[in-house]
Amino acid sequence: MAAKMRVANPNVAHVALARLEEMGLLKVLITQNVDGLHQAAGSRRVLELHGDARRMTCTKCGKSFPSESFIKDYLDAGTIPRCPDCRAVMKPSVVLFGELYPVRPLLEAVAQSDSSDVMLVVGSSLQIAPACELPEKARESGAEIIVVNLEPTPADSFASVVIREDVTNALPRIVEAVVERQSKSRAQ
Repeated sequence: MAAKMRVANPNVAHVALARLEEMGLLKVLITQNVDGLHQAAGSRRVLELHGDARRMTCTKCGKSFPSESFIKDYLDAGTIPRCPDCRAVMKPSVVLFGELYPVRPLLEAVAQSDSSDVMLVVGSSLQIAPACELPEKARESGAEIIVVNLEPTPADSFASVVIREDVTNALPRIVEAVVERQSKSRAQ
């Protein structure tokens, strides 16, 4: 998986979300992804609920370092990453089974859900807590919910709009529609 993540590039859905942020329509992107592709596509305000694979954390002293400096040796020789300071084993800075979620991003995600007008739920089954609870929280605070997902989700029953389509098809079209609508508004 580390090798695939090293060469992965953002897709058109990542780019579309970054465009929505650039246009001022997306205030924050809350994700369970750990691959950094949202940032690579240009998203600036990203809350990573499951951590960040672009960094490694020492299991003993807790210091964090960029992953890239460790990944090459791991992929080439299978060398276990060790902390440059205390020599303990390093792990990706992601949430592994049984670990707690990073507190700051989680608290900020809850706060953003409480204060949102619209929540766009993209490509998520909404089966993994705590992210699965955020659309309901946003709805309880008065937000409209839009779901874009191939499969049904628990949020479909209270969403204002449900688009049952692949995000790589739907999101670029949504951006095109927004741009077209803004152009028409300016022309009037």
